[in-house]
Amino acid sequence: MIIKKVLVKIKYHLTELQEKLQNYIDWKLLNFKLNLKNDTWYMICPYGIGDIYLVCSLAEEFLLKHGGKKIVFLIKKNHLSIKDLFSNKNREFVVLDDFNMKAFTEHGCFKIGHPFIGHPEFLKPDFVKVLGNNNVNLLSIYKEIFSLSANCSLSKPQVSKNLMNASKEKFLSLGLPPNKTVILAPDAKSLDTFPFEFWAKLSEKLNKMGWVVCINCVQELVNIIPETISINFSLNEAITMVEMAGWVIASRSGLCDLISSANCQLSVIYVKQRWYAGTSFTASSLRLMGLSDKVLEYEFDKDENMDLMISQILHPS
Repeated sequence: MIIKKVLVKIKYHLTELQEKLQNYIDWKLLNFKLNLKNDTWYMICPYGIGDIYLVCSLAEEFLLKHGGKKIVFLIKKNHLSIKDLFSNKNREFVVLDDFNMKAFTEHGCFKIGHPFIGHPEFLKPDFVKVLGNNNVNLLSIYKEIFSLSANCSLSKPQVSKNLMNASKEKFLSLGLPPNKTVILAPDAKSLDTFPFEFWAKLSEKLNKMGWVVCINCVQELVNIIPETISINFSLNEAITMVEMAGWVIASRSGLCDLISSANCQLSVIYVKQRWYAGTSFTASSLRLMGLSDKVLEYEFDKDENMDLMISQILHPS
């Protein structure tokens, strides 16, 4: 019995050692791939669109504060097109095929010439105790972890003329009327959303008001909601597509950050829920973060009257 316990313990430590060795190898391979330079920052971005948008927006202020020639953002393949909105000699984007978070956490270090995770979980693990409370929001947390001034400026995404024209052509090829199309974006990864019935009823009301309704989502709601059109676009097309449409009604998600500067009507819906030290609204409101002063934001309980909720969205006071 004692021998068995000893063997189990040895096996556990060998497994742990093997994992640490694999993490170290993965880390060294990453460093070799990047050909690290002493005048460059290497920021690993393993999370969502909203997080990437915020760090890209803060890149210039980051370099002014900490020095360095540029920031290399290490991102997922499906986020790569965001580079077209922040094309600048100070920013470079590299796709990582594998995000070994344990390796990044064990060996990452916030210093120039060395990869690190550009997220509060890595640089300020106790952020969960303050986010959403006392005017602390996602953007203010990012400014804090990067030691930036609370009133530092943000770089807005820029759409090139060629990309804008191509995106406009794509929109028109779908037969959608400019400024009379509403895009519904019901999906969100980090936050709760309202059920299918809400979006179906909202779509019905919009159709009666004369809007052409499109749905941008992972779930194929378009197949079961009458009189709607599926619309999909890459990150670099998003701003032009929503500006052509005229109106976006979305669950709070990273898409909202991405299009926060777009010249369109934007209505963002928050499920009233506890999130970190506050609520999803107090922690991530586009208005509270200063990303948009035109956005219309709504925070509803899941059990609120659906008709009243929709009425508020369609007829804002």
